[in-house]
Amino acid sequence: MTTRRVTRESSERVEISFSELARQLGEAYSRGASDMRANFDALGRLLEAREGTIRDQGKQLFDLASRFQEVLEKLNLLSEKTAQVVLLDAQKEIAIKRLESSASRDREILDLLKPVAQRGIALLGTGAAAVVPAAIKKTLERVLESEQLCAAIQAHVGTEAWVAFVEWAAALG
Repeated sequence: MTTRRVTRESSERVEISFSELARQLGEAYSRGASDMRANFDALGRLLEAREGTIRDQGKQLFDLASRFQEVLEKLNLLSEKTAQVVLLDAQKEIAIKRLESSASRDREILDLLKPVAQRGIALLGTGAAAVVPAAIKKTLERVLESEQLCAAIQAHVGTEAWVAFVEWAAALG
């Protein structure tokens, strides 16, 4: 073992053992290296854990985005179907209004023609059918042009009376 004496400015003597100093430095270096290795290992594990967490979060975000896309597609399909249903409802309402209007018009014409038809049928029974005003003849011609009106009147007065009325109207000229 080599020892040297060093004199300090304060005149103290310090004995330094180089081998002891080298051993202590080696131990400190070993401890530092070991601590550093442990710190690097811990940092590596932490980074791996963070990478795993980030990967998991990325997968979760991708899954959420996929589900969101599916929901969006379903909503779009649903909105298209809803629009179609609304359109069909509107078309149905228009058709109902047209039918109601047509039926109302047919009822009005039938109400106008009912007295004429009843009078004509009554005239057939009395033989006074020879005297028919021109307005009645014109109205009868319009009635006979409409199959729907003819069917409605026939349903109202009965087939026999209707046939007799048509024959009477034909005899008018």
